[in-house]
Amino acid sequence: MVAAAQGRGKTAFVTNYVAQCPSMATLYLSPDSDVMTVAPRMLATLSQKPTRAILTDIDGGNKTPHLETAKALSNVDFVWNKGLTFEEIDEEILAFERKWGHNPDLIVLDNVRDVYPDEFLEGGDTARFEKTCEYFGQIAADTGACCMLLHHVTGENENGDTPPDRKSMQNKIGKGSRLTIMLYAPNEYELGVVINKNSSGPEYGPERPIFLPWDRATQVIG
Repeated sequence: MVAAAQGRGKTAFVTNYVAQCPSMATLYLSPDSDVMTVAPRMLATLSQKPTRAILTDIDGGNKTPHLETAKALSNVDFVWNKGLTFEEIDEEILAFERKWGHNPDLIVLDNVRDVYPDEFLEGGDTARFEKTCEYFGQIAADTGACCMLLHHVTGENENGDTPPDRKSMQNKIGKGSRLTIMLYAPNEYELGVVINKNSSGPEYGPERPIFLPWDRATQVIG
């Protein structure tokens, strides 16, 4: 799981990872943001040009260079459906397998709040979020894919400029995750990375975060 306050680098962190792994077959589920929100950011990361300049080009009809850049994402299938259900996600995974002849290596869900189980659940959002996490745990077991789920933080960490702890995860979900990465922005030039859970390696909690350079204009991290 990757969690952070609104606008504090969740999508940028994941899209940088995806952009730097051109051989990784990826299914990117984005029920939260549309193509004109995510695509210019990824194009900016790939080309190292400001997102604002790319949007200006697209609005002005100068799309050709950016379409060429986008070919670097041929390994990624994007799904922009709003309010995904479990059934729709199953269909997208099946469609991916039929198209490519194998399951995805990576499945990104951006984000947990915008998925709805196929049955009614008592317990409100907490039950819905936990069910979604359990569901993606089963997907990981069935497909062998790494499932990366994006989520929000709340409470005193909602401002996004202080190191978050595990308790700040919205509705305190994520107990079943193998790795929990929480992000914050201590200033306008860096991204703070807190690893609050790591079943396969060291943890770097709020008391010893990792800092990565973050160019907000191009969304390039690292």
